[in-house]
Amino acid sequence: MSETKQQTKPPARSTARRIFLYLAEMFPPWINGPMALASFYSFYFLCQCQWTAAGPIIVTGSSSLGALTILFILLFLRVCDELKDFEADKELFPDRAVAKGEVLKSDLWLLFGLCLVLLPLFNFALGLDVLPVFIAVYLYALAMYKWFFLKDLISKNLILAVLTHNPIVPLLSYYIFCIAERDGVLVFSSSDWQLLVPLILGFWGPSLAWEVSRKIRAAEQETEYVTYSKILGARPAAALVLLLLTGSLACFAWVLAVDIEQGWTYSPWIFGVLVLAYTLVLGTYGLFLVDPSSARQKGLRGSAEIYMLAVYLGFTVGLPVSRGLSFEVGF
Repeated sequence: MSETKQQTKPPARSTARRIFLYLAEMFPPWINGPMALASFYSFYFLCQCQWTAAGPIIVTGSSSLGALTILFILLFLRVCDELKDFEADKELFPDRAVAKGEVLKSDLWLLFGLCLVLLPLFNFALGLDVLPVFIAVYLYALAMYKWFFLKDLISKNLILAVLTHNPIVPLLSYYIFCIAERDGVLVFSSSDWQLLVPLILGFWGPSLAWEVSRKIRAAEQETEYVTYSKILGARPAAALVLLLLTGSLACFAWVLAVDIEQGWTYSPWIFGVLVLAYTLVLGTYGLFLVDPSSARQKGLRGSAEIYMLAVYLGFTVGLPVSRGLSFEVGF
């Protein structure tokens, strides 16, 4: 009886404190803030290097609005997942603050509304050059919240869910490219799509691989929670992650080959960092493919995250080190 009361009557605390509690547990700003910046500027900087042969990397004032958009889109998607799975998560994750009643559903709706208001404000300031693709991102995120109006079909099928939800990642990459083009920090022609597509795919691979990796378990670890390993099998699910990251590395190798033709516009050591991270992935997943046990499962998500960090931080830090950095305050 007391447990039920704890779940239905939250502690007396302010809305601000409850929201902080939720963010600290599910979307830590001190982690997700830098990650959003790195995910934005890694692609923003790399686009500049591929289509600007010389000179320092430029950070514009308007790019900060793009980075904030990425942060609040990620927060919005996190809150949407919380609202969509509100009842189910009480059973699956009873120790979370929302399940215990320490965070109210109204707090989630407040964050939901805040994101809905702030995102257009950030992007109206960027003008018509970016607005169409932002509207596409915005509407896609809202459609994700509504299960693309096919809840009964998609919510019960993990594979269909990832196939419909994860494409927002390449859409966001294209959004970042549009900001770079709007800022005038690159010159792009219609023939350059053959390079832009591998760039987008190279960044999409780590995100999709991470999504799969966090839902792979050994047979003895499976519960009622639906995982990719339960649907595909432990080995095929692990092989899928390896395939996605191999594809990502191949895309970046293609980008590097084009860069060599342009006369080394940035240092190749960045690609070396990616190869090292991929080697770790190859070892971790190779061992799991040989022996898909709980002992081998522990490193799957972590190694996929390391590769993703290598992509984000390698380009965000490495490109300015190679080319220099310049700031333009104006929008």
